[in-house]
Amino acid sequence: PNRFCKAMTPHRSIHRTGLRAITTLAVFAAVGLTASASLAQSNSAGARTIGASVGYTDSEFNSRLEAPIAYPMGRVSASFSSAAATIDIEYAQSLGERDISQRDATGAAKRSDASIELEYRLGPSYSFLAGYSDTDTTVRLTPRDGSAARKESYATDGYHAGLAYSWQFQSAGALRFSYVWTRLDGELNLAARDAPTDLADTALGLTGQFSPEASGTIVRVDWTIAVSQAMALRLSAARYNTRFELREDTARFNLDQQDTRVDLGILIPF
Repeated sequence: PNRFCKAMTPHRSIHRTGLRAITTLAVFAAVGLTASASLAQSNSAGARTIGASVGYTDSEFNSRLEAPIAYPMGRVSASFSSAAATIDIEYAQSLGERDISQRDATGAAKRSDASIELEYRLGPSYSFLAGYSDTDTTVRLTPRDGSAARKESYATDGYHAGLAYSWQFQSAGALRFSYVWTRLDGELNLAARDAPTDLADTALGLTGQFSPEASGTIVRVDWTIAVSQAMALRLSAARYNTRFELREDTARFNLDQQDTRVDLGILIPF
């Protein structure tokens, strides 16, 4: 038997995640109310938009999956701005399940992403970013040898902070580049796999639920241009790098995940 096995426990720590999300929403709501009050006192109007986009997220998790998964994603967003700050809320869901093929199994995967972010303007071009995000991926696998189907899930939730720089063009919209650092808690629910003997003591041989810490970076570029007074287009591209630092007995594993995201959508003021 594999020595890197762990008893299975429920998938997510609901109380921890829920408390973190509620706390984050409360903090950001307080910031938003403060900004709104400041706007009211200065007799200026804030901007509010809702958005929708479609695109792809290409996810690589080579420690567990042999090939990247390209998810078609649908995304909705809301934005609330003042002269000093903007709060962005986003939720994305894969459009159906994506078929996957492993050496020892076939199956399907789906994912969802949610985030809330505060952008505080430090000047005409620079901004400070801080936010919270939650990502869930579920994978169903059916072994090729006809044995019982298995299910895996990979999830993270936590905070990020960084900087953004924006360029405004007279007739070509606005371009924003951002770089943030993430500090996350992971929940890895790993099913037993038919790992080759020489890989049995690697991440492919892990079984059970693990709660590793994770950290990483996000690099993102957004281009937004108004097409009328009532609508703007936004093209976004982002690269997410996440490392799970898993400790099991005396063994240590670093599990790397890379996600590449591209979206095209519309923004409508309300």
